[in-house]
Amino acid sequence: MKATKKLFWGLLLACVLAALALYGCMGIGYEGSRWGSENGLAMEYTRFNGTDSQRLVLAAGDVLDGKIVSRGGSLKIVIQRQGDDEPVFELENAPTNSFSVGIEADGTYEIVLTASRARGSVDIQRRAT
Repeated sequence: MKATKKLFWGLLLACVLAALALYGCMGIGYEGSRWGSENGLAMEYTRFNGTDSQRLVLAAGDVLDGKIVSRGGSLKIVIQRQGDDEPVFELENAPTNSFSVGIEADGTYEIVLTASRARGSVDIQRRAT
C-alpha cells in the first residue's frame, strides 16, 4: 500500500512539473506596448503570441501606411472591411517592410495581427490628409 501511495504522488508531481514546463515553453502572452486609436494601431513587443486587433472607420480614398520591424518569430497581418469575404490586405510571415493600402469603399475595417513568438514592432496609421 505504501509503495502505491509513493508511486501515485511521484507520478502526480511529475505530471505537474511537465505541465508547468510545457506551459513555459509555449510562450503565451504579450510583452510590450500597444497604442490604438481611430487612426491606427502601433505595437512594440519583445514577445507576442496570439491575436490582437483594432477597428477603424475609413472612407473611400483613405490610405493606411504600415511599417513592420521583424526581429524574430512570425507575424500575419490582415486588414478587412466588415462584411466582405476577402481582405483588402494580407501579409504572412511579415518581414521588416513598409506598405500602403488604398481604401476603395467606406466602412469599418479591422486590422488583425496574429503572431507566434514574434519580436519587433508594427505601426499602421491612416495617412494624414
